[in-house]
Amino acid sequence: MKKGFLWIAFAFIFLFNPNITVFDVLPDFIGYVLLIVGMSKIADLNDTLGEARKLFERMILIDLCKILAIFWIFGMQAVGERTSSMLLWSFVFGVLEMLCLIPAYQKLFDGMISLGNFHENTAVFFEGRQKGGKSITEKLKGFSVFFVILKAVLCFLPEMADLTNTSYNEGSGVVDLYRYIGIMRFMAFLPVLVVGIVWLVRMLRYWKRIGRDESFCTSLEQTYKEKVLPRTGLFICRSVRIAFSAWIVAAILTLDVRLENFNFLPDILAAVAFFIFFLRLKKHTPGKKAFSFVSMTAYAVTCVASFVMQTYFFTTYSYSSILRNDRALLLYGIAVGIECLKAAAFLVTVCAALLEMRRVIVSHTGYVLGQTHVAPETAQRQIAAEHKELKRYLLYVIVAAVLYAVSDVSFEIFVLKVGFMGVLNMICGLIFVATAIKAQSEILESVKTKYMFD
Repeated sequence: MKKGFLWIAFAFIFLFNPNITVFDVLPDFIGYVLLIVGMSKIADLNDTLGEARKLFERMILIDLCKILAIFWIFGMQAVGERTSSMLLWSFVFGVLEMLCLIPAYQKLFDGMISLGNFHENTAVFFEGRQKGGKSITEKLKGFSVFFVILKAVLCFLPEMADLTNTSYNEGSGVVDLYRYIGIMRFMAFLPVLVVGIVWLVRMLRYWKRIGRDESFCTSLEQTYKEKVLPRTGLFICRSVRIAFSAWIVAAILTLDVRLENFNFLPDILAAVAFFIFFLRLKKHTPGKKAFSFVSMTAYAVTCVASFVMQTYFFTTYSYSSILRNDRALLLYGIAVGIECLKAAAFLVTVCAALLEMRRVIVSHTGYVLGQTHVAPETAQRQIAAEHKELKRYLLYVIVAAVLYAVSDVSFEIFVLKVGFMGVLNMICGLIFVATAIKAQSEILESVKTKYMFD
């Protein structure tokens, strides 16, 4: 428990800093990951903390989307489009953060208060019960909500100056405030930074005090050993959920987001996500794992080779050079060959992943309602029918993966002659992502159903 509280304290180092539009110096998603790691045990002891952990998990996706929005913004050619995109995304992500973070912090501290009521402690209600006022936990809950609102509002507020931008308000008589955008952002940044530092110091002191409360930590550890550790189904469901989340992330990261022939989502990131997928399922599925890790390694190597080769080619040549320069033709031929190897390694890795998912289906799905009153033969038939239905989704995934791999290679070969190959490749990629999401959601739901009473 003490290590968990230390991780929670460390997480806030990445969360206190202000944002400038959608730009974040210390990536918040790292803080949310550390926060979830730190909450892994205490969230199992209290449902309110479990709900807080789910909201922080959602914030990881929101923050990663914010990073993708940066590429969207700089993909705009016109300056006016870029500034209006900053206004749009600042508003969107500010609203999303308030919708998720306000209840997340409320549930985080409400959960700590709930634990404090059931376990002997001196830290959770520090400053409160002795004086008859609010405890430090209640004060930090209110302070955290205030900081979330302040950070979101002052991140967005300066960007409203774009509405007076004379680049598209010329002759309207409106005073162009956008010329002062730099000082306006600084004036918004400064109070958030000051409040954020105060918030960070108070958070560090609070979680440090919690971690040093020996009676509280000992009581939590004892309760965890008695009530949580025996629930094997809980840990199986969690590992499957994390693995399947990594599977979806891997599928999304295979999509090519190209800007001037440069892919902002290198496929090596997908290989890392595949590695997490295989690693999380390693203990919970039978069978040898050599094929899975060899295929994933081959995919990672070909992803790196493809990225290096394409980067080298496009820093020297362009697509039009292929028809005019023999060396460009040779290098591009090598690049296409590596792309073919990468596509083959991708299909093998997907097959290995689907094999793992098939093992999950066989080992951890199959629940018959009222099975104690059902004949064993009938129960077996129902379970077999459920397994067959779930395996059908895996077939859809492999078909979509083949189409996606073929379109990826076809893009490299025919891009000069067929202008819509990039669109076709993206459509095939989105189909693959959709089938991957559908397969994992159906299997995960069956796993949860099997262990719902554990």
